[in-house]
Amino acid sequence: MRKINMREFKVSIFNKDMSKQEVDYALKDSIIEIIFNPALKLNGTRLLKQNDLAKKVLDAEDELLLEDEEYNRLKDALEKVEGLGKNDVILVERVINAEKVEIQAK
Repeated sequence: MRKINMREFKVSIFNKDMSKQEVDYALKDSIIEIIFNPALKLNGTRLLKQNDLAKKVLDAEDELLLEDEEYNRLKDALEKVEGLGKNDVILVERVINAEKVEIQAK
């Protein structure tokens, strides 16, 4: 399993008047946009799997635990989607460097 930090963080954006503003990064929305990106060319079955992953993302609080298969789908999506920018760096780092954890059965 992999554990991804889902705590909110701030990013800088420029307003129309070119003044800088700190705003919350839309972490969950960004992950969901990435896993449903048209570049992934999802078929019906893969779309449903991505939807299950999206539900997990939406339900996550401070951390997101993903099975290896789910994690690999998210990581693969990050590798295929183009157009990520500077404000996405923390998201990408959190996914690529996600801690590997072992869950003990009770």
